Amino acid sequence: MKPPKKTKLFASPNRYSVLSNTVESDDNDVPPKSLSQEPSDTTTHASTKVSLPPPIFIKGVLNYSALLSELTELIGPSSFVCKSTSTHLKVQAEKSDDYRKIIHFLNENNASFHTYQLQSEKSYRVVIRNLHPSTPTTDISSAIEEIGFSTRQVTNIKHHQTKMALPMFFVDLEPDPSNKDIFNVKSILHTLVKVEEPHKQRDIPQCLNCQSYGHTRAYCSYPPRCVKCGEGHPTSVCEKTPDTPATCALCSGSHPANYKGCTVHKELQNRRRHPLNTTKLAQKPHLKQPLQCPAPSTSSPSTSSPSSNLQSNTRPRSYANVTDELKSVINPLITLLTSVISKLLDTKQNA
Repeated sequence: MKPPKKTKLFASPNRYSVLSNTVESDDNDVPPKSLSQEPSDTTTHASTKVSLPPPIFIKGVLNYSALLSELTELIGPSSFVCKSTSTHLKVQAEKSDDYRKIIHFLNENNASFHTYQLQSEKSYRVVIRNLHPSTPTTDISSAIEEIGFSTRQVTNIKHHQTKMALPMFFVDLEPDPSNKDIFNVKSILHTLVKVEEPHKQRDIPQCLNCQSYGHTRAYCSYPPRCVKCGEGHPTSVCEKTPDTPATCALCSGSHPANYKGCTVHKELQNRRRHPLNTTKLAQKPHLKQPLQCPAPSTSSPSTSSPSSNLQSNTRPRSYANVTDELKSVINPLITLLTSVISKLLDTKQNA
């Protein structure tokens, strides 16, 4: 007797098919708490506060009912919730262990998905200033561990344009509640140092695997896309010659996918700086229109209708309209005043 055929849950990506140039625009397709997650997976401070694990965004689901049954059997019926968008199926687990089980299940089935790092696994990043750039990172790590902190990585910071080594170092500490005490450190390796928090990343992170924005390569399981030619292969194996024009994997423009002038990048940046919140707009009270004086009418009161008066009160008026109306009132008064003064002068001279 043949075993029952297993239902196919996910669409297998075809690496030779025409690449999709659309970029995820779902509002929920962002890292927890912030859209501007650091490109490095070790740049966000760990938190002792209990929080939900990051969401998982899955593409190419062929049979939602079968997937739901698999996840229910894997972690239980009340341990996760799902939300469908036009591009993804968002799965939110309640516990970190359930999150890991779902990730393992998706990897076993070659699913296309992306997610983010668990908050409990993120390192605590600080910046140490005034250390000479030639100082070996191993010496810095050993000196910090002698003080009582456990380091994960130490990296020298370089100027973003000249690539010159600067007297600053990124130090990633292992998650620990006492990591904030490192800001009290004043001297390392016989050098007066200053420990600071790193500046927040202003730009949206871009995945170095699929070139999409909003997540990083370490937590991306989508098919690779080349940053140079936009084809379905890793950038490291691209055979494009320097004299061949680049092709963007996002907008098909003649530039690399990481070009900051790309229309997709500009649109995402504008959306981030000027988010459109329709709920707040609906709740915002309308501004009251200022009271406006009716325009002077040459007709008699009996011939003017209430509708015409109402229209003159509510009709929007410009600065030029108001100026003309004031002139029509002031000019006759000036003429009358001039006539009265002339008569008084004539009377005085005759007397």
